[in-house]
Amino acid sequence: MKMKKRILVGFTSAALAASMLAVPASATKKGFQQIEPTADNVKLIGRTSYEDGVLSIPWSAGGVEFKATGSMVRFNVIRTDTVRLAVYVNGKLAVKGYTLSANKKPVIDVPLEEGENTVKLVKLSECANSVLKLDSIEVEQGTTISPTEKQAHSIEFIGDSITCGYGVDGTTKESFNVKNENAAKTYAYLTADAFDSDLSFVSVSGTGVISGYTAGSAKNEDNLAPTYYENNYFSWGGNDTTWDFAGYQPEAIVINLGTNDNSYTKGDEEKCAEFQTEYVNFIKTVRKNNPNSAIVCALGIMGQELYPQVEAAVDAYKAETGETNVYAFEFNVQNTSANGIGVDWHPSEQSHKDAAAELEGFISETLGWETTTNLETGMENTVKDDDVQFVNAPEDEEKEPEPESSESETSSEDSSEAEGSTASSSSKASTSTAAADNTTTTTTSNPATGVVIALAGAALAGSAVVVSRRKK
Repeated sequence: MKMKKRILVGFTSAALAASMLAVPASATKKGFQQIEPTADNVKLIGRTSYEDGVLSIPWSAGGVEFKATGSMVRFNVIRTDTVRLAVYVNGKLAVKGYTLSANKKPVIDVPLEEGENTVKLVKLSECANSVLKLDSIEVEQGTTISPTEKQAHSIEFIGDSITCGYGVDGTTKESFNVKNENAAKTYAYLTADAFDSDLSFVSVSGTGVISGYTAGSAKNEDNLAPTYYENNYFSWGGNDTTWDFAGYQPEAIVINLGTNDNSYTKGDEEKCAEFQTEYVNFIKTVRKNNPNSAIVCALGIMGQELYPQVEAAVDAYKAETGETNVYAFEFNVQNTSANGIGVDWHPSEQSHKDAAAELEGFISETLGWETTTNLETGMENTVKDDDVQFVNAPEDEEKEPEPESSESETSSEDSSEAEGSTASSSSKASTSTAAADNTTTTTTSNPATGVVIALAGAALAGSAVVVSRRKK
């Protein structure tokens, strides 16, 4: 049997990280010093790991947060796939943009305000399509950075494309692209912000409990949450590194799975029963690794078909174990008539806001958490056309110019955009995407969406009048 490698990762990996020396991604800016993004220096957000001395941030909404003084900070990034990200300074959106895979050493320069600043870098795109590799943080000579404190609460979201923010910054005329995915606009991110919560996302587009999204009758087992939940990250190429659950024990965990399973179960009694059974087993896995967390099992934003099975699974688990700290919660189906819709029938920004308000109400009532005013501002109603392209540092470009051509690398924005626009490598359907954001051709289905568009249209018709049940 192949032994799994176990590495220290995430929120409590200071000892390991401090012992690793990072290879600088770029020459240090004059008058600045490089600082390693370890847990000694920054608060690590989400599941992270150190690979060859470099901080790997794979999941949606993952990142780093720290306090700093000076006139600016620079984030040095190692060449990777196209990644969309944002940086907040003192709770205000400072910059939003993307790195291209053609850039060897992209940097992100962020000006600071006078005095001490809270700086937060957040990955907006999902794990399946890109991993953010942060080599170092630069600050002015003579200044230091330090981790921010824990927030009032902590929460983890286990989900699919809805939780990832798939297509929230796009329209039905577009196909999936890293640049129209935005974790910071999701119901999950907004809910965490409303409760002043540290957060962790474990979400992959197309995932399910017994079947990922499938356009036919065959079960899709390439992308199942129970198979990667205990791993540090999800990769289509496989992953044998195990997440250290001792590093982050959230107060609450929200599971939002079942939309993609419905593309397989389609109301079939035997398949629905299998989903219910395996859902119970997944609750057990989550509980084994998080013994004290409240678990909320939710479904409904893009369809409520399997919610009865989710509810029954919660009842069965509680009856078997005698537990009471597990709950079922049903979202209202997105109101497409009033709110519009994103790429491949995914929720719009307003639909995510509505879903966040529903979940916040449920958590407040059930767990007794008090909401706060928004801690972060500036992302609301932004568009992808405002994105900045993060490129190599000017001093590096002078010293190490990009090669003119290469089979595996190009400085062309068009080819780089295409490289970062694929929904997933398991796609069986073809999706053509041009370099320009609004020149995409949408097929009838996309394996990472969680819903066949034609079926979704039928399911969502009249969704404005659906009344949800919020139980247990």
